[in-house]
Amino acid sequence: MRERSHPPSGGPAPHVAEVAVARRVAEEVAADRVALVLITGDEHYPVRGSDAVLVRLAEQERLAGEGPGTDVARTARATCVGDMHEAVGRWPALAVCGPPTQVRTLQLHPLLGRGDDDRPQVLGMLALSRSQVRPFSPAETAVVGRLADLLSLMLQARALDDLAADEAGRPGGRLDEVLDPSAHVLPLAVGHLMVREGLSEDEALRFLERRASEDGRSVDDLAREVVRSRADAAEP
Repeated sequence: MRERSHPPSGGPAPHVAEVAVARRVAEEVAADRVALVLITGDEHYPVRGSDAVLVRLAEQERLAGEGPGTDVARTARATCVGDMHEAVGRWPALAVCGPPTQVRTLQLHPLLGRGDDDRPQVLGMLALSRSQVRPFSPAETAVVGRLADLLSLMLQARALDDLAADEAGRPGGRLDEVLDPSAHVLPLAVGHLMVREGLSEDEALRFLERRASEDGRSVDDLAREVVRSRADAAEP
């Protein structure tokens, strides 16, 4: 599997902010390893900075054509494997590859966006593992789910950056469709500020609320301006 800092159509900047959040997730739930994988069609691209053992497991899944990560990408649902050594028989082709012995307990969460038909689209996957058999508790799983949602917003913000750059100078481009006036773009604006300014989720939201109050406008209106500013920055 090729390791990339962004998918084929992505911008030049590595996903530093997203990797930082992924590592924060690992710290919060005492996971030994963490990986962030971007998904484009049938291709999976581990982000630079992902754990090498989990990257190897993802490559074995690619070769086998099956495995827990493949299931998550197909179903768009999170999965938890209490003991990979015992559960690997569910994926016979992966079992033949002999998955890494360092991965015992595994948790995978899809990073979801919306496709052109407004159906859920898997943008990537967050993988966490423990070297010993110690299943994640419901509370830990809830924490991972919340931060996975945050990573999803950050990836959507980057995707919109790419769209803005691609559509700059094209009247009536898809950017206007994405920014339909009825859309609620606050999560995307928060994602932009986190990615571009290095703010935390709370800091980004407080910034928008404070700025909107100072300007006498709604937070959603300011959020739309923040998202649109990426298109303005991309214009020649």
